[in-house]
Amino acid sequence: MKKLITTTAIGLMLALPAHAEDKANANAKAEANANASASMSGDMFMKSIPDSFNASGLMGKRVYISKDKVDAKTAVNEAQDNWDDVGEVSDVVLGTDGKVDAVLVDVGGFLGIGEKTVAISMDSLNLVPDGDTENSYFVVAQGSKDQLDQAPKYDAEMQTAFSSDTKGEMNGNDNGEDMQNADASQSQDSDMDGDKMENADASQKMDKAGDNAEAAATATAAAAGAAANEAADKTAKAADNAGEAMDNAAENTADAAQNAAQDTEQAMNSAADKTQEMAKDAAQNTKEAANATGQAVENAADNAGEATKEAANETGSAIDDAVDSTAAAVGTMGQADKESGQKVDVASVDPDTLRGEGVYGPNDDKVGDVSELVQGKDGKVSGVVIDVGGFLGIGAKPVEIKASELTVLKNDTSITVHTGLTEEQLKKLPKYEAK
Repeated sequence: MKKLITTTAIGLMLALPAHAEDKANANAKAEANANASASMSGDMFMKSIPDSFNASGLMGKRVYISKDKVDAKTAVNEAQDNWDDVGEVSDVVLGTDGKVDAVLVDVGGFLGIGEKTVAISMDSLNLVPDGDTENSYFVVAQGSKDQLDQAPKYDAEMQTAFSSDTKGEMNGNDNGEDMQNADASQSQDSDMDGDKMENADASQKMDKAGDNAEAAATATAAAAGAAANEAADKTAKAADNAGEAMDNAAENTADAAQNAAQDTEQAMNSAADKTQEMAKDAAQNTKEAANATGQAVENAADNAGEATKEAANETGSAIDDAVDSTAAAVGTMGQADKESGQKVDVASVDPDTLRGEGVYGPNDDKVGDVSELVQGKDGKVSGVVIDVGGFLGIGAKPVEIKASELTVLKNDTSITVHTGLTEEQLKKLPKYEAK
């Protein structure tokens, strides 16, 4: 028993230094892991990044192309006249090193129909500051539309996160390296294995989050595309309706204008007819009044003697001149003239209609009145008897003019007789004596 106790005590004494050493190694390892974690946290998280922009801000940006060199350091307030709007940014492609390899741009087409996606290297794009909006910019590439038309369509199916060569390098270039990695892996302690498992879990979670984000982005893009197409359909339908409304309004306006023109023409014709009728009535009333006045003067002349008769003749002549002036000023409205009348043969006019019509001289002044028609042996009208001078037929001198020397004009409302002789020339002709 004494020997057993002694042996046990010696074993415990020998084990104490080993246990202390193991505990010291564990503490040192824990401290190293803590320091490594703190160092990793300092490199991993950043509060702000100056001189940078978000990929989400680049999404949907309009892309312009310019044949001229672009100055990316000078701000502009709007797209320049020599920039052509060619499409918009649909996505950003990142390399496995985390750098932007290319920007995907949808070009051509209309509302997503017939367009194609091309990949433009980030180095080929110029971000020109927007002078009107802070932290905003225009995306401009130097080139031409022909280059875009000839550019290959981007094939997203050929895009892979890691190639087979890269996977080989990540798994080891040869069996010797695999063995070395295996030996190194076996030499690590259980704490490092735990860290690897945690990192693996974190990587899986990040991959899953990335997949979810990509799915959400795809769904958002699809919803936005559907909304845009629906908005385009509504806009096109509204434009069609507006065009139809404008056509209807134009037709209604044209119809209204035509109706108004017709109404105006009818009103003018009616007013002209009424004016002509009133003028005829005024001329007739004036003539009747003159006849009554002349008769009264004639009666007074017979009673008062020769002197009174001469005075009456002078008064009657003045009145006759006034009647002629009134007829010239009023009665000629609506009468057939060279512009409105049609020349007809004297023989084609009813004699009763022609009798009493005024005869007008070369200056369109009245020179007499038609009293009767003269017929030849063949029964045709050979001449016209015109009363010249006198007062309302009293004291007038009848003279004969050949029918061929007269011009008869007729319109819808009147007939006028014209001669090339003046009143004085007619008075010098011989007095007509009925045969």
